[in-house]
Amino acid sequence: RARQLERALADSERTHQLRDRATAVLKEEIAELRRSARRDGVDVGYLKNVVLQGFQSGELPSHTSMLLVLARLLEFSPAELAGIQARDKASASAAFALPFGLGRGG
Repeated sequence: RARQLERALADSERTHQLRDRATAVLKEEIAELRRSARRDGVDVGYLKNVVLQGFQSGELPSHTSMLLVLARLLEFSPAELAGIQARDKASASAAFALPFGLGRGG
């Protein structure tokens, strides 16, 4: 009789441990789903406009591969991408022209 009770107790403890593990896994899955739902709630249009403005203003470097990655993820239009690249070329040209232009004026 004592052995039966010991086995029953051991089975009960194993069941309890399994339930605790399952509960922990489910809690983590719920937390991940909540994080995912919050990410899904982000206004992608707003994010796109902020990133686009950063590239257009020069605050974000447009000469990196990150531009193409973000352009694809945020679905920049061909015109938006061309505008960023044109601004990059114009600022590069201006950087070369400034020292020479300054020398002629004085």
